[in-house]
This record gives sequence, C-alpha cells and structure tokens, in this order.
Amino acid sequence: MRTAFLLLNMEVGYCKDILVKLESQKEIEYVFSLYGAYDVLVKIECDTVEAIKDFIIEKIRTLPDIRSSLTMLAVEDFAVKR
Repeated sequence: MRTAFLLLNMEVGYCKDILVKLESQKEIEYVFSLYGAYDVLVKIECDTVEAIKDFIIEKIRTLPDIRSSLTMLAVEDFAVKR
C-alpha cells in the first residue's frame, strides 16, 4: 500500500460539501481542515504510485473549488510508540 499526503488550497468560501465528498472516496483515509498556508490536508492510500497519480488527477483536481494542490508521496513509514 502506498501513501500520499495532499495539501489543497480552496476557493474562498468553499463549502463543507467538498470535504464530505473527499471523505466519501475509498482511497482517502483522512481529511483535515487547516489554518495556515493550506486549507485542507488529505491522506490518500492506494495500491500503487500510478493509482495515486490517477486518483489525484481524476478525482481531486477536477473538483470545482480546488485552486491548487501539493502532493507529497510517503517513502517510508515509521511506527511511533507512545
């Protein structure tokens, strides 16, 4: 399983319907609304890097309220024990 994080800039006044739409996609694990330089953080999990690319192009960048996106592909994950 491959993981990517996507930072999104949204149009001013974007509605929570977009966040609900994002959450309903099976590839999306988490959606966070943010304060700061970006508006939304999305965690995506797919079987391959190619599947992540296709998902972002076809399902994310086509949403009407998204102005820009930044994709970060996770290379390796580490378990944090508390």
